[in-house]
Amino acid sequence: VGGTSVCQSDDTFTSEKRVILLNKIIPAALKLIRESLQVERLTSNLVVPAGACSGYTIPSSHTTSGVANADFVLYVSAAPTSGSTVAWAGYCHKDGNGRPITGRMNFSPKHIAWGADNQKVVMTLVHEVLHAMGFSGSYIASSSFGSGGAGAATATKTQRGKTVEEVVTANVVAQAKAFFGCSTLTGAEIEDEGGSGTGGSHWERRNQKLDVMAGITGDDQRMSTLTLALLEDSGHYFVDYSKADAMAWGKDAGCPFIESKCDSVASGVGTYW
Repeated sequence: VGGTSVCQSDDTFTSEKRVILLNKIIPAALKLIRESLQVERLTSNLVVPAGACSGYTIPSSHTTSGVANADFVLYVSAAPTSGSTVAWAGYCHKDGNGRPITGRMNFSPKHIAWGADNQKVVMTLVHEVLHAMGFSGSYIASSSFGSGGAGAATATKTQRGKTVEEVVTANVVAQAKAFFGCSTLTGAEIEDEGGSGTGGSHWERRNQKLDVMAGITGDDQRMSTLTLALLEDSGHYFVDYSKADAMAWGKDAGCPFIESKCDSVASGVGTYW
């Protein structure tokens, strides 16, 4: 990314960590994604534009003959990150229909491990790959998302005494109503806190604490029907809702849980707050 970092011992990308990342974490994450969604297959090699992923070395064959039998190419690095950041990712370029088909991801070596925290590291990688596939504020607001044009997928409203931004596409609204048990919901809220990499590009953690696409990941993140619905509403993915994980946080909590401040029994005092 153009800067210099002073490495500590746990920042070293050892051969053991390389094996864990390539042979354990990535395959487990991709298996979950492949089981949950599909794309319309490309009919020819995926040719990556030269310089598509800034800062990443792309093999010359990828920019000439292309990558055979591929629908998405992800370039992965393992360099130190700052603060609490475990990993980051984004897409590099899209096909003619607007679907991201190449992306880049960095996973901090200090967080690469395989043991009691398997679920956390796997879901962290799922989280980042979904960012690279288009789960980001800029992509949702672009004309590549769905068919409604820039900005059509989101809207703002006043809720809990403040202005919130929601994803208001059809499947997201339907899944939000079903999950929270609230027939009057108009959308699913987007995170409004955190830095530029958090706010605007994740689900609102207050409402969807355990969702794999919440802004701060924990030890029990899940693939939700809401996340699958957003990918479906992008117009580029076919999803299998039966593969979504069961989640307790917010399930059937009712309208007050979403619409009211957390200061009453109806809105979750004594249960969630």
